[in-house]
Amino acid sequence: MKRLIIVAFLAMVFFGLTGCATSSAYLRDRKNDAQDVVTASCAKGAGFRVRVGPVHVGAIDEQDSFGLRGGTVGQAANNCMESELLVLPQRIEEHRFFSLELYKPITNNRGKDFGAVSKLPFITTGLQGERSFPFYYLTQIEIEFGIGYTVRLGGNIGELLDFMLGWFWIDIFKDDVGNAESTAY
Repeated sequence: MKRLIIVAFLAMVFFGLTGCATSSAYLRDRKNDAQDVVTASCAKGAGFRVRVGPVHVGAIDEQDSFGLRGGTVGQAANNCMESELLVLPQRIEEHRFFSLELYKPITNNRGKDFGAVSKLPFITTGLQGERSFPFYYLTQIEIEFGIGYTVRLGGNIGELLDFMLGWFWIDIFKDDVGNAESTAY
């Protein structure tokens, strides 16, 4: 326990001396990167699915999720629907979450929204006309299960790396709002 307190104190001193502690945009980006690491949401539906990157196995049908997903806590837009049946593999995802505080899309600013459809059994591909999957989608690991309501739990190894490197101003996924505000999309 003493070791944890010492490490936390030294980290605060380090970040205070580097100026990181005084930058609200910097801390907001670190918070967003930390939220990107974990997925925890619930939805109406039933089924079971395990996903590692674009490879998924299971049968699930769900709609309208709420929770922490795509780095944002909130409710998905009404058009958020996922359907993946073993007989007819098809899946459509719209990761467009709204902030609980401002009720405006914030995932778009961070490049966290995308569409997906599965034409091949258990392999997800990008929607036609959409940009290809961002790298962070390929490093996501999730499990979903439930009857009536489903629970989705997951983690993202790539986002964990982005979070850790972000403390040293390295943004491998280019999802920091500070970067988005300073560069034109």
